Amino acid sequence: MQVFLITPNELDEKTFQPKLVSALETGLVSALLLTRAGLNHQQYENRVRALAPLAQSSDCAVLLDNCPELVKQFRADGVYVSSGQNRFVQAINALKPQYIVGAGDVHSRHEAMLRGEVGADFILFGSLERTPDRATRELAQWWAELFETPCVLSDPVTPAHELAPQNGEFVGLGTNVWNAPQGPAQAVKLAMSGNGR
Repeated sequence: MQVFLITPNELDEKTFQPKLVSALETGLVSALLLTRAGLNHQQYENRVRALAPLAQSSDCAVLLDNCPELVKQFRADGVYVSSGQNRFVQAINALKPQYIVGAGDVHSRHEAMLRGEVGADFILFGSLERTPDRATRELAQWWAELFETPCVLSDPVTPAHELAPQNGEFVGLGTNVWNAPQGPAQAVKLAMSGNGR
């Protein structure tokens, strides 16, 4: 089990950097998704330039949020695509095999298999901002048990010490790390303590 970290939609790069470094120093974080939310091109570039080198120097892959056209320009490691099958296939064709292309916004077995068939490097189940419901957890478990393509179960809200064990390769963490009273590093460790660490 590894950690897939999701940045907050709103953050100040300078004050956020120490939090990110703290989480990365655990050695448990394999991927960092830099969310874009309402940022324009320049604002998003500033975010990537400020945070990506910290992650990449810790052997953590940096993924852009639904911006496959910016991956090469921003020197990211890949992209997360949650805007439908057509957009996902376009990203696959543009970036594979040199870059990581992962899929999200998957709500059925059929959708998951479609993404897997065209070459997804990972499939994220759940929301970047909410606790997964039972159906989402069951879908992620089904995928993890049957397919080789890595599964991310996104649970960015549930307090780290309350996270239930799961079978997927990655657990998606977010505000439950960044806003944890015990600090990001300890939150990451607590999250992993019930997930195979």
